[in-house]
This record gives sequence, structure tokens and C-alpha cells, in this order.
Amino acid sequence: MLCFICCEHRGLPNSLFFQILTCMFYDGFLIVRSVNLISEYVSVGIERTDFGKIFIAAVNKAVEHLNHDNRYFLLP
Repeated sequence: MLCFICCEHRGLPNSLFFQILTCMFYDGFLIVRSVNLISEYVSVGIERTDFGKIFIAAVNKAVEHLNHDNRYFLLP
């Protein structure tokens, strides 16, 4: 899901949220950067589009598994 969403984002206008958040796949591992900023941007409603909500939900779902699945890594 994240891979699909990241690919779909290429044609969308840049926003502060997407400039700060970077998601990528490397050798089968999902790497999420600046995860701490996600909740802040959700709470202030910077990204209100349906696409943004789906993207945020997908990333949050991945973050939920950080402590339960060693395939996920949280970078500083």
C-alpha cells in the first residue's frame, strides 16, 4: 500500500507534509523518516485531502508495527 501511494504521489503538487516526510523501500525493508512529525501535521490539519488522509493512515499503520515487526526501521 505504501509503495502504491508513494508512486501515486509523483503527480501531486508538493506540500510541506510530503517535503518533510520521506518513505522508501530498501532491500525489502520499509524506512520511514520524520515519523514524529506525522502526528503533529495530522493534529493541525495541514494535509486535509483524501489522498493525504490515506497516506497518513498507511504510514501510521506501518509505525504501529515498528515494535512488533523487525522489517520496519525508524530513522532519527
